[in-house]
Amino acid sequence: MIRSLINKSSNLYLIILIIGFFFIGVVPKIFGLTEGSIAVPFRAFILVVSIFLILSILLSRKVPKLYLNRYFLFFVFWFLYTIRIFYDLFVINIILAPNKKPIEYLQFAFGVVFIPSLCVILITQAKNIDYDWLLKWVYRILFFTLCVALYSRGNSNLVGRDAGDINVGIIMFGQYGTTLSLLSLFYLTKKDKDFKKNIFYIFGFILGFMGVFVSASKSPLLALILVSLLFLFLWYGSVKSLLLLLTLGIIIYVFFADILFFLNDIFKSSLIERILYAIEVGGDKTREKYFATAFNEFIDNPIFGNAMLIQEYSISGNYPHNLILEALMSIGFMGGITIMLWIAKCIRGFYLNCKKHSANTWISLLFMQYLVFSMFSGNIFSNNLFWIFSVLVIGVNYKSITNEKYKRDNV
Repeated sequence: MIRSLINKSSNLYLIILIIGFFFIGVVPKIFGLTEGSIAVPFRAFILVVSIFLILSILLSRKVPKLYLNRYFLFFVFWFLYTIRIFYDLFVINIILAPNKKPIEYLQFAFGVVFIPSLCVILITQAKNIDYDWLLKWVYRILFFTLCVALYSRGNSNLVGRDAGDINVGIIMFGQYGTTLSLLSLFYLTKKDKDFKKNIFYIFGFILGFMGVFVSASKSPLLALILVSLLFLFLWYGSVKSLLLLLTLGIIIYVFFADILFFLNDIFKSSLIERILYAIEVGGDKTREKYFATAFNEFIDNPIFGNAMLIQEYSISGNYPHNLILEALMSIGFMGGITIMLWIAKCIRGFYLNCKKHSANTWISLLFMQYLVFSMFSGNIFSNNLFWIFSVLVIGVNYKSITNEKYKRDNV
């Protein structure tokens, strides 16, 4: 009974990790609470549950066989990055972001990212995770939460890149919209569904796009477009995907502008203006400065890296907004090579899942989304969904390979 309870709690734990931060960012609006009254206890709750599940596995009477070698690159990277964090925060005292304290970086790096990721590594091997059930409830809760968030935003007088009382960063607001759209697209590729479900998932895709539109952020839109195209190409093959994309392209060409202006009347977003500005001007000058500065700091210290945050005076305390550049800047060649190899391994898992039409391809889809996101925003120490989906991709892929090998050996 206790083992069954822990297995169920492991499934619930994964739901909380994937959409919990978005949910608690919207819930305060409903009950009139402040975000601070929930966010900090929620992070503490995540940490406590993570530690409990880790200990329940490692201290159980019969410790399951754990294949941690497949996560070797993950552990090497975080070993190096941990040294960098403590050295920067407590030995040389680097310049931090305004109003930030060292403990806050530790809370995110270990309480939100590393320890939960370690927990995911262990429970995917030691516990019975029902990925179909997980997908179903992630989709339902995300659908509901985004509906509430969009309703709140649509009934306000806000304009531009402002989520109002919804306590979620505007870029992450868009990323959760992208997540719903990608999950809807995955559901639409499944053959065992009726017409009503198709309509529901089409609406889910549109709802997700509304979230992207309201955020007026380019990275969620870019992630939605790139990952959708790559997924369809790998899932259906070149001929079918080309025909499908041509059909969608015609529909978008005819109706896309009208849809955008219709949504703009409701939500008063600045997405259209930002896209036009990017086309005319040719890029984001601030982000380009972060990229260039981070690369220069890496060149100055290519072996061990310079610091976990940019230290150039004018933009000190910021991060590069690119995961690979950040790894190079913070821990040098070793960090950059390690994270690139880890990403390549996860991309291979995405490719294999798509080609095999795996029921768990949705996990790989979301990894690819947050990989694209990490190339333009976010950072190593707080980009929890990138790390969680990366270890999930590896865990699910290896478990599938192990099961197939077991079946062949026992035929």
